[in-house]
Amino acid sequence: MSWTIRCADIKHQQANKKVNDSARRILAKLLQFEHADGLLFSNIQVWKQHKNIDIWVELMVNNQQYALIIEK
Repeated sequence: MSWTIRCADIKHQQANKKVNDSARRILAKLLQFEHADGLLFSNIQVWKQHKNIDIWVELMVNNQQYALIIEK
C-alpha cells in the first residue's frame, strides 16, 4: 500500500504512466475525492509503523497539505 501511494506522486508520472494513473485513482479514493482528474499529488511522504500507526502519509494535493492515517 505504501508503494502504491508513493507512485501517485507527479515525479513518478514519466516512469510508468499506467502505474501512476492507477495509484492516483486509488489515492484520490482514499482521500475521499470523487476522482483523480485535475488533482496534482506531490511531496508524498509515507511512514510505516510510525508512532503505533500502520501507515502515515503526508502530501500536497493541488498545493494544499493533506495527511492520511491508515490503521488496520
